[in-house]
Amino acid sequence: MIEPWNVTAAERELAIELKMPLYGAHPRHWRLGTKSGARRLFIEEGVPCPAGVQDVTSPDQVVDAVVHLRKLDPDLHAVVIKLDNSAAGDGNAIIDLGGAPAPGSPSERTALERKLYALPGWYVQSLAGGGIVETWIEAHDFRSPSAQLTITPTGDVVVLSTHDQILGGHSNQVYLGCRFPADPAYAVQIGEYGAVVGRGLARDGVIGRFSVDFATVRDTAGGWQSYALEINLRKGGTTHPFATLRALAQGRYDAARAAFAGADGRPRYYVASDNLVDDAWRALAPADVVTRIENAGLNYDPRRRTGVVLHMLECLPIDGRFGLTAIGASRDEAESLYAAAPQALY
Repeated sequence: MIEPWNVTAAERELAIELKMPLYGAHPRHWRLGTKSGARRLFIEEGVPCPAGVQDVTSPDQVVDAVVHLRKLDPDLHAVVIKLDNSAAGDGNAIIDLGGAPAPGSPSERTALERKLYALPGWYVQSLAGGGIVETWIEAHDFRSPSAQLTITPTGDVVVLSTHDQILGGHSNQVYLGCRFPADPAYAVQIGEYGAVVGRGLARDGVIGRFSVDFATVRDTAGGWQSYALEINLRKGGTTHPFATLRALAQGRYDAARAAFAGADGRPRYYVASDNLVDDAWRALAPADVVTRIENAGLNYDPRRRTGVVLHMLECLPIDGRFGLTAIGASRDEAESLYAAAPQALY
């Protein structure tokens, strides 16, 4: 079969020409993977999501949406705009509502327009392609987990993994890496919500890999509440580290326990990133990085089934970037390996 990263019309045509089955969401389902399509599905399936408005296609509609959300919550501090066709947080923009006139006041709309047009011109123009406006979730204890699932050709929904995403960049919304598995305090919850979303997708005929991103906050009682943010109808940044773990440690993820056990029955954890960058590393050849990791005793040990696995080494001469997956028998070991690997290159 053909199992691409993302299914477009090109992959579909290739599968037809080769007369091979294609494992992934058909291009006709692309709307379900947009920010607006995801919000509609979350609401239909009863999966919690932030208050918001989907299918906005102009600056005026964005302002209308913000006015509406401020009516619902007069104390709202910020909203986030998300372009429908964007990924990794690159299409997100936050509007800080601090200093805005009171909701319903005569000057409110003008003030909101001024804040919107303070965004880059290209971004405002991109709103014509569609997007959503949501309340910006803030909390003292805030996490950004995700659940990865697959829908089989028979319509079964399987939770493959959960991760805590490592975010950075502008407004701390750009995907940089992940920790596996997600915190057990809420990993089961996001897996269950993901399965609900998966059953909704399956009813529409979707098959293949997908993921759901969440915002998870601790409430006043000490529990956790997760809000679904978006659906990725494709593989993603967590796909290859999890595939690395499965290939080397084997074993499986138990969604009911939010734990992964290797073939030896021992738990496994990892921290992974595609965005380890230092301009000084541009002078390093891939072989140099491999040697330094080995000399530091950090390389993957097939007997213990722990250690650092490198990838993206060909990116070093471009911008001093590479990636790694640090696999440990405990969370602390995975974190230690992840922290030590970049230091071994200096």
